[in-house]
Amino acid sequence: MITGQIKTQIDQICDAFWTGGITNSITLLEQMTYLFFMKMLDDTQINKEAISRKLQSSSPSFTNQ
Repeated sequence: MITGQIKTQIDQICDAFWTGGITNSITLLEQMTYLFFMKMLDDTQINKEAISRKLQSSSPSFTNQ
């Protein structure tokens, strides 16, 4: 069972979706999954940019490595 701060944060996110007109739980789950995926991509890009700055490299974007 999820309790405490995490439950409160999830409830706030669900309330924001509900206010925005997304009332179907499947649609809500799809949208949350999409947001989590985009957050992971953003975090990865930020980390690559930080590494690039430390190494003084000119290409912080994604590459095949």
